[in-house]
Formats: sequence, structure tokens, C-alpha cells
Amino acid sequence: MKYTAKHYAEALRASCGNADTLRHVITDLANVTEHFAADPSVRAFFVSRVIASAQQEKILRDVFRDFLSQQTYAFLKTLIAHRQCALLERIIVHADRLADREEGTARVSIESAVAIGEATRNRIETILTQKLQRRILATYRTEADVIAGFRLTIDGVTEWDGTIAGQLHRLHARIRAATA
Repeated sequence: MKYTAKHYAEALRASCGNADTLRHVITDLANVTEHFAADPSVRAFFVSRVIASAQQEKILRDVFRDFLSQQTYAFLKTLIAHRQCALLERIIVHADRLADREEGTARVSIESAVAIGEATRNRIETILTQKLQRRILATYRTEADVIAGFRLTIDGVTEWDGTIAGQLHRLHARIRAATA
């Protein structure tokens, strides 16, 4: 069976025992990915299937061991042994979602053509809190391609697209399906 980022995130969650430990490991893993981003050759080294796992583990130990929790270090060793370091960024996303769900939190992204004022933001967050029955962590972005309206994404899944761009896209898809 081929394991996915979601499988590894679930295994990580199970091994952590509690949400606080999981959050700590996620923070450690995010710090590792920052090193990868700062020096792409480091990421290339760890995702390479040509470089021996033993050599990758040695570098992991020599470079990162003092900065990582024992739990994080063991998890990264597992990824190296399974040759799955390329999944690290996606594992973090899935692990974050697991921790959020456990903590009763929803991450909400709201994209609009123009900046949304504070009063409207508060109203949106109040409505979402009531509907989802979870604490809301909202981020707001202005995107020129939205044209008008807004797009609501909850926990990484677009739940509602009330933008003109979205309406045009759906209309285009209907016309294309009707003429096919």
C-alpha cells in the first residue's frame, strides 16, 4: 500500500498522544521546511531517492537533532526510511487540519475584490461561528480576479463562491456541457 500525506499525518497524530504535542511537532516540521525553502539544495538532498537513507539520517542528526523534539526527529527518520520527505509540506497541512478539528477550530479564508471592513468581518465571523459551531481563524485577502463578491474557503475546501468570476466560470461550464 502506498501511503499518502494524509496517512502520515494520521500516524503522526496517533503517535503524539495529545494536541499540544502535535502542535509542537507541527511547529518543528514547519521550521524544517523553512530550512528547505531557504536552501533548496537541502530539500533536494532529503527528497532524493539516489542518496542513501543512512547518509540522509546522518545529516538529519548532525544538522537538526539539537533543534527538534525527539518526536519530530523520529518522525523525520521514518519519512527518510520510507523515502517520503517530499510529502513533508502536505503532511503538515493535514496534521494542522487534524489538530484544528480536535481543538474545535475552523480555518477560514475569505477572498474579495475589495478590502472587507472590520464591522463586516466581525459579522461574517459571528455567522460562521454559529453555523460551524467552531472557533474561527479567519484570513482575508483581496484578489483582483474575484471581480465582485467573495469566495469562502473552510479548512482548505472552497465551500462557497459568490464571486462574479465564479459565476462566469460556472456559466461557461454549463454552456460547454450543453454544446458537447
